[in-house]
Amino acid sequence: GAAGGGAGPSPALAATAAGRGSGLGKIEISWTLGMGERGRLQTHQIMGSTAARDAADVSLSLASPPAASVALEDPFCVTVRVTNRTDRPLGAMRVRCRAEAFDDGAAQAQDVVLLGEHSALVDGLQPRAHADVPLWLAATACGVRRLPPVELVGLDNLP
Repeated sequence: GAAGGGAGPSPALAATAAGRGSGLGKIEISWTLGMGERGRLQTHQIMGSTAARDAADVSLSLASPPAASVALEDPFCVTVRVTNRTDRPLGAMRVRCRAEAFDDGAAQAQDVVLLGEHSALVDGLQPRAHADVPLWLAATACGVRRLPPVELVGLDNLP
């Protein structure tokens, strides 16, 4: 079976700001299938760090959403893009996917599981440059499901 089903995808991507402070916002992926069926995936709040100096200095966005139809238990890739929005180089950062950090309860956390590495090093970014980080996931339940939270942290903030 498929977690989206159907053919004729029309994926749409919307990044929404969810409050101020250290959060960079949320990533939401929504699509409409050929028969008018809708699907949606959304991350938790994406947290920033002081290493990025300011939330406006760096952006975290979705470079490539998954296909409109995702087969149950088959791996699919979501690519997260880290962009330096300044005219100066930025230091090393880590993109971290926290599969265990769902606020909606333990049952929800198992609906989309992270496969492979839980974090990736972005070894600094030149001015106005970006780096793409692939995250491999698998759906274990049908329907609209949340993606695990994704964080951007400076190396000086890691334990």
